[in-house]
Amino acid sequence: MEGDASRWEVMFRMEQVCLQVVSSLAEGTGRPSVFMHRRSLENTVEIDGVLHLCGQLVRRDFVRSPVGFARYFAVLALLYQQILTGRGIAQRGVFYQLIHLFDRQVEVNNVILDLSATLECPRHALTVTSSFRGVLAGNIIMNLPGADLDVDANLAGPEGIPIPASVQDVYDLNVVLNVEVILVIEKFGIFQRLVEECFHLSHRVLLLCGCGYPSFSTRALVARLGADFEVPIACLTDHNPHGLAIFQTYRRGSVRAGLESSDYASNIRWLGLRSIQLDILQLPPEAREPLSARDMRVLNSLRNQQLFRVDPELERELVFMERGKVELQALFYFGLDYLSSVFLPNLLFSRNGDETTVCHFV
Repeated sequence: MEGDASRWEVMFRMEQVCLQVVSSLAEGTGRPSVFMHRRSLENTVEIDGVLHLCGQLVRRDFVRSPVGFARYFAVLALLYQQILTGRGIAQRGVFYQLIHLFDRQVEVNNVILDLSATLECPRHALTVTSSFRGVLAGNIIMNLPGADLDVDANLAGPEGIPIPASVQDVYDLNVVLNVEVILVIEKFGIFQRLVEECFHLSHRVLLLCGCGYPSFSTRALVARLGADFEVPIACLTDHNPHGLAIFQTYRRGSVRAGLESSDYASNIRWLGLRSIQLDILQLPPEAREPLSARDMRVLNSLRNQQLFRVDPELERELVFMERGKVELQALFYFGLDYLSSVFLPNLLFSRNGDETTVCHFV
């Protein structure tokens, strides 16, 4: 989010929200409520392929929701103290601090997103960090300002090097990157396999895994590396609605993330698995599984988005997916090293004699 507010500005905005509600209650006829940016697809505009939240506000009325009122201001008070002391806190930490008010982690996450939409500031300005979810391996050296040691991801084992959980730490990193392409992988098991086979070392590829739907810090790192180093970025996912939705999250942002979503969008391209690749591969019928009810909900959600209505290629992918889903592991049908020795090199690189260049993939 451009022009992030300072800690004092964020605290001031928090105080103003509290004062407005207290004044409303003191008047006797007032309604305790707050206004926030509406996080919905209808309140977004697409600019250069990236989703941006518009200015439409929605009123959150607490008159019939005393529990919602307690949760909202308990989280606000806790984060105010964190900002005041300069300490970060994970979303899971917020849940356990206020476990008497919440039943599930997702309820905490939604309140934090509501606060971000009310205060018009990103989550890292509220000192909120994501749980660890994201690893990398390859020719990248990272160092946080003031840290004594460099982190060399060339030395990563199959578990990878953790991506910083804090978006602010991602922004503050000193980075040295020497690769030809960044490969963002949906599944941790595929990431591990490629690291074990030293794919990142033999092909000068930075392997990065968001372990499913990526955290804010993972998306921020992908966006930063692409912008700072102008390295092509490819995304490798299962051929199913979730895989395509994960790619779109990296590429365009997400409505749920609100105002800060567009900050983490990147110029990433979908490498596969794609329908044309599956047509060529001719996997056995057993490799295709029927879509679950949850898969169909994601597919229908994608189909309702403007991008999928105007892009015949993406619409074709959705139609193909209706026939069933195919996991990346299905490529092991051709051999355990097929992915690293044939499939990926052929998609990522072109060879002319002894010269190898990065392909201009889709």
